[in-house]
Amino acid sequence: MDKKVMEFANAVSAGIKEKVPCELEIQDTSFIKPGAFALIVRLPDDQEAVVNLSLLYEFYQAGKVTLPKAITLAIKEINVYLGELSMEQYRSLLFMCIRS
Repeated sequence: MDKKVMEFANAVSAGIKEKVPCELEIQDTSFIKPGAFALIVRLPDDQEAVVNLSLLYEFYQAGKVTLPKAITLAIKEINVYLGELSMEQYRSLLFMCIRS
């Protein structure tokens, strides 16, 4: 992972930790797609979520989302795993963000 990608991943991780009590691990997922990476989120109640950091980074690099918006979207993705938000709601939110 190059320096800019790691800086982005660390910034998103820090933003999540400010709002969600959890343990985080950045994981190389290039076996799925070359250059892909994800954030494994372990919550206090033994639940886990996976945030697709590669997708958020692509949007960030393209100027479609700001860093604060990427953090918000990452937290919303965690909410999908917790059952607090449906995948359809998350996708709608994601598409609204990248269109504006």
